[in-house]
Amino acid sequence: MENENTPLIGGDGPVAEARRRRLRQFTLGGLFGFIAVLALGLGRAAVGLAAGAASIRASSDRVEENLLQLQRIAAAARGGSRSVGDGFNASAAFVVAALANDTQLKVWTEELLVKDQVDYATPLFSAASLRARDRVYSARLDFLTAFGSGSGTVTDLPLVIVPGCDPKLDSLPDYPFVALILEAAPPTKVGCDNCLCGRVSLAIKGGAKAVLLAATPISSGYPRPLAPSGRFSCPPPYNASLFASLPILSLGQEASWDIVARALDTPSKPTVSISTNTEYKTLGVVNVLAESRTGSDDSVIIFGSHLDSVRAGPGVNDDGSGAMATLELARAFSAFESKNGKSVQKVRFAWWSAEEIGLLGSKYHIKTLQSTNPAQLAKYKLTIDIDMIASPNYIRGIWDGHSIIDPRIARASARIASVFQSHFTRKGLPTSLVKFNGGSDFQPFMDAGVPAGGVITGENEIKTAEEAAVFGGVAGVVLDPNYHQTEDTVEGFGAAGRAILKENLEALVNALQVFALENNLDAFLKA
Repeated sequence: MENENTPLIGGDGPVAEARRRRLRQFTLGGLFGFIAVLALGLGRAAVGLAAGAASIRASSDRVEENLLQLQRIAAAARGGSRSVGDGFNASAAFVVAALANDTQLKVWTEELLVKDQVDYATPLFSAASLRARDRVYSARLDFLTAFGSGSGTVTDLPLVIVPGCDPKLDSLPDYPFVALILEAAPPTKVGCDNCLCGRVSLAIKGGAKAVLLAATPISSGYPRPLAPSGRFSCPPPYNASLFASLPILSLGQEASWDIVARALDTPSKPTVSISTNTEYKTLGVVNVLAESRTGSDDSVIIFGSHLDSVRAGPGVNDDGSGAMATLELARAFSAFESKNGKSVQKVRFAWWSAEEIGLLGSKYHIKTLQSTNPAQLAKYKLTIDIDMIASPNYIRGIWDGHSIIDPRIARASARIASVFQSHFTRKGLPTSLVKFNGGSDFQPFMDAGVPAGGVITGENEIKTAEEAAVFGGVAGVVLDPNYHQTEDTVEGFGAAGRAILKENLEALVNALQVFALENNLDAFLKA
């Protein structure tokens, strides 16, 4: 899941902390759940299925097998990830081949161009000082080349903190140095723009030969340090060529603590060595789409997920779990069509590209339809976003369509949420309504007036004591301790992650059957 609301470099901050206070409404079953099911009419009779009618059958074991393949793709990639500049295209080829071999769906791709950081060699970063042990930091775990960074090598240069961006107030040495810049802006703005880009610009123009971007310190809720994000974006009038003239590294949480402590201990004369061979370049990627053979062309529903990972790791939960669940839904629905005839709605499955660098694949899809085929966009009845459904310290989350105020999609999005709520209620399983946060591929659809919903097990939010009492797990620890890390693997799921993956797959199968086979979907969504 792409986190647009967090700072542009690794770590956490006050905005992300506020997101932890998101709306959560627990539904615990019992009388309320029974009444809700009756009132909403979301049982199988609501979709016109006769008793004993055939069902869509999906396998969580097959999802896990395919996740292992994604993990192998990441391991074979140069940077150990499935990011758009690393193992993404191999991931897309795997999905296309699986669809061709295991389904009878119509399959095609949408090509688009995006920009991402590409490392041609593993970047190197080490520090030395008189009063601390020399340290060699680990790429991806401790640091990443920041977006826009250039190539270069510096050896044993002094480490200097650059607090602001006013050359009159922030004096810089007259010798070559490595600039250390904290993510958080200084408390006051005096005579200049204190944003991150302004401070980096001052450092480079003032003689820095490399720049380190340190994450804002946090202390609670994380069993291990946050990995770096590499996020660093400076709009005009900042000069991209200036930033590309030297190495810029984004540090993870623990590495930030360590390097800041070294820099503050000036008597120890801290020095830094860095080497990068990297480029912020334009890359060709694809959205993969597959469509049912039957169903009305005037009534299209979408089940989608993003196929890329962050650069820091293989992204098996984020969002391999959603992508491979989508693949299994596609296989299962194709088998259902072959055996049982027609779907009412046209069902479209989607694997979006470049979600982790700004929802670029889904934005491209929507913008293309808006400019070239708005009539097709108007036929989209809903989208189900499947992003992170196997977090090991999970909540059983449902995107809260009830909280949407956009009148175009409010009622239908609430109806979508109710379908998931009713399914889990019938199973006797508690759920939590999670407010839409703009951080996944549902957002471009919602902005275009397409209702949305889905399930979510959590990312870097800290689990509350209340949630631990309802769902189990550990309070005070993030919902996915492997989020955006090298450890985001199948093994990182644990038993709890595997169990919630299976439960969510069942909920998605139910939603697919409800929405695909409803005889009057417009009326159903307005009810």
